[in-house]
Order: sequence, then C-alpha cells, then structure tokens
Amino acid sequence: MATDWTRNFGSSLGPITRGLLGGVGVFGLVGAVSARGSGEFFSALACVHERVWQGEVWRLLTASLLTSPQLTHLLFTLLALYIFCPTLESRWGARRFLFFLAQVSVGSFGVEGLIAHFFPSFGAAVNYGPGILIAALTTAWGRENPTAEIRLFFVLPVKGSSMVFVTLAFAGLGLIYPNDVPEGSVGLIASALLGVALAGSPSPARTAWLKLQLRWLQARGRRVHVPLPLEGSAKRSASHLRAIPGGRDDGGKGPGGRWIN
Repeated sequence: MATDWTRNFGSSLGPITRGLLGGVGVFGLVGAVSARGSGEFFSALACVHERVWQGEVWRLLTASLLTSPQLTHLLFTLLALYIFCPTLESRWGARRFLFFLAQVSVGSFGVEGLIAHFFPSFGAAVNYGPGILIAALTTAWGRENPTAEIRLFFVLPVKGSSMVFVTLAFAGLGLIYPNDVPEGSVGLIASALLGVALAGSPSPARTAWLKLQLRWLQARGRRVHVPLPLEGSAKRSASHLRAIPGGRDDGGKGPGGRWIN
C-alpha cells in the first residue's frame, strides 16, 4: 500500500523536527541575504576544513544547516525534512533522533575533511549542505520501514527497502559529478551509510559495539584469576571463632547463663 505522506508523515511534528525545519529555514534566508553582501554569515558556519583543524569544530554541525542561496534548494530541503523526520523522531524519541543528526553531520563532514586533508586534489576545501542529513534520513527511514512505499519524485512507488539502495546509488553519482555536490561526494556516501548503520532497534552499530564490549569483558575475565583460600589458611584466619559441640550439661547455656545461638 502506498504511503500518503501528506497525512502520515507530517501529522505530528516533534520538537527536534520543528527546530530543524526552523533552523534550516532561518539559515537559508539569512545565508541568501548574506550572499548578496560580504558573505560573512556563510563563511562563519560552513565547514572550512582548515578552520576545523584549528579547533572550530562547530562547523561540522552548522554546515549541515546551510543551503545554496536559491529558493528551490531551500524549499526542496524543507520538504525532504518534513517527509522523513517526523516518523523517525516519533519512533526513536527526541534524544536518540537528535543524537542521530549530530552523529551524521559530524561523521560525514569529518570524513570529507580527512579526504581534503590527506588528498587535497580530490576533496574540497569547503563543504556545506543539508544533503548530508537527507541522505542519512532516507536510508534510515528505509531501514525502519522496509515494506512501506513512498512516491519517488511524487510519481514512482518505491518501497523502503529499495529506497536504501536508491539513495546509495544517488550518493555514488557524486563521485562522477563532484562539482554538483557541495556536501562532498565522499561525505554524502558516508552519510547514507551512517543512516543504515544507526537505524534499527538495536542498530547494527550498537549491536557491533555491544558485541565488542562482551568480547572485551570475556577476555578480561579470563585474564583475572581469583585465588581460593586454602583449607588450612581458612582455619587459621577464622581461629577467633569457636565451634561449640552440642549436648552440654549446662543445657546449652554459656558462661554467665546466656543462651548461645
């Protein structure tokens, strides 16, 4: 059954979704006005990798809220967020959903920054764009809703399980057309893969982490040896205790006439 996203997706907007839509909207409008002038607003928030290496790590978060100074880019970004965010926030809760967005933004732009640092001819010096979030949201939504259908480009019905591969294919096209991907072609692929790894209950990333912790605890348990006390030493350490045999003539009373329990 095809999903009517106008009814189901936007029926209830959580606080994180409302904040994200508002933030992208405000940043998009202010960025467009700033682009007509000095562009200081954009340059202060975009992911300039050289500045990130110098300690301006907030750029890894704010860069995902910036859109191109074009109305169509802003409107399509808001529409995509409106479609995919409510379902995931409702299912995961606000805390996990917010952490998911932060992980995707920092992880994806971080990977792109490493590429730009070690391979300057391949990576871009500056990256920005909410496509980082949208790619991860799309693959995560597909993982969480494998049998649901959505109209791709409002025409083609695509199931959630297939939407994961469609998103990865579109992200891979960025390697062929890197100039059309301000988020960075490698970062876009990384974000789509993060959406797959962080979706589910538990997610594949959390399952792998728990297994790693279990193996570490098992290995640590094999290394730790707890010596058991010897019989003789146990008796010596407990020499201040005395066992009183039964059948005493005093009727079980100790010195002073007190009952011994």
